[in-house]
Amino acid sequence: MKLPRCLKYLCLLLLSVVAEVAVAMPEPLPIAEVIEMSRAGADAAGINGAMALHRTSYALRGSDFGKLADAGVPPAVLDQIQQAFVTDIGLLIRRWSNGWASAWCPRCYPWQVDLASLPDTAGIRQTTPARPVGFGRASGLPDWYRQVRPSREFLGLDDLRRMLAAGRPSDEVREALSRARLKGVIGVTGLKTLGTVVHAGLTGTALAGLRKEGLPDALLDEIQTRYLAEVVENLRLRNVGNGRGR
Repeated sequence: MKLPRCLKYLCLLLLSVVAEVAVAMPEPLPIAEVIEMSRAGADAAGINGAMALHRTSYALRGSDFGKLADAGVPPAVLDQIQQAFVTDIGLLIRRWSNGWASAWCPRCYPWQVDLASLPDTAGIRQTTPARPVGFGRASGLPDWYRQVRPSREFLGLDDLRRMLAAGRPSDEVREALSRARLKGVIGVTGLKTLGTVVHAGLTGTALAGLRKEGLPDALLDEIQTRYLAEVVENLRLRNVGNGRGR
């Protein structure tokens, strides 16, 4: 089946625009440099400014915030990392809902990181997400993203604390959370609202604090996974309610 000539031109124009955007993007800021600047005593405003100048955001797992805190990254930087991630996710879902699912610009997306080498920063890996297959998922979401599952059960951070305090194994608590909705965050209880900018209802310092409390890394990663799912679902439903979207 041949495409109409006008549609061919439109596709070529779209590809050229995406290519120009990718070329115009500044070089990303390695998260290792964020750590090194923190260790060197740079203030939070300067580090946040460097991330903004390089237009870099990071798709961190829940346990990563505590690892960065242990490496000396200031609380205000942890919060900005989470906020920049959520803000970029909001843009991705908005574009996807408006039919831009085929646009592929890896350098425009939040960077996935592997902090397993800490305290050594030389071994930190920073990669783009894999390209999604099919049309049911927006480009640019991290590989560890999972959609919201229909559930009548809602669990909050205090619920998880109580379950652990009662002696339930952390793997059992994590499994329970994976089957539930996460409450007390944006788009679930109404404590946070969505405007032009999506505000992070679960901050980087909150996640770092949970690790300091003793919550295991696997559970923290699941908390961030469920949080991202709630943000994406809220944005998707909002776009549907506005008469556009999937």
